[in-house]
Amino acid sequence: PPAILEGANGEWVKGSVHTLRFRSNAEFSHFLRVEVDGVVVDGKNYIASQGSTIVELNAEYLGTLSAGIHTITIVSTDGSASATFTVREQSVVEDRPNPPSDQNANNGSVNNKKVSPKTNDDTLEIQLFALMFALGVGLILIGKKRKEYIR
Repeated sequence: PPAILEGANGEWVKGSVHTLRFRSNAEFSHFLRVEVDGVVVDGKNYIASQGSTIVELNAEYLGTLSAGIHTITIVSTDGSASATFTVREQSVVEDRPNPPSDQNANNGSVNNKKVSPKTNDDTLEIQLFALMFALGVGLILIGKKRKEYIR
């Protein structure tokens, strides 16, 4: 009989944009449907794909489920594979470290200067560096061409 190979005991937090992914060892050509808690899930609420059988429940559908433990069943002509997953409520109290002592909590400033939060997204800095490098190389080449023209 089919079995769930990946995704069992997964967790999803309400309000998240992430999906939950499950993989059954059943052949994708034998796939029939998906059930959650014994109820057939509409095809618009998941993506099924090959790789044995992979089912990805979308965030919009997961948001309709109540908080707690649920059972997903991937039904195929060879049988059914089931696993549980948990939907959790979004935490009201976030775990945040204490701000530095010189940070003004009212306006997000440090030493009267606005501070941007660190997002670990260095894309802009990398793009600016690449642009500055390209401009520098361009200026050097223009200077060399100008010298050749003057001669």
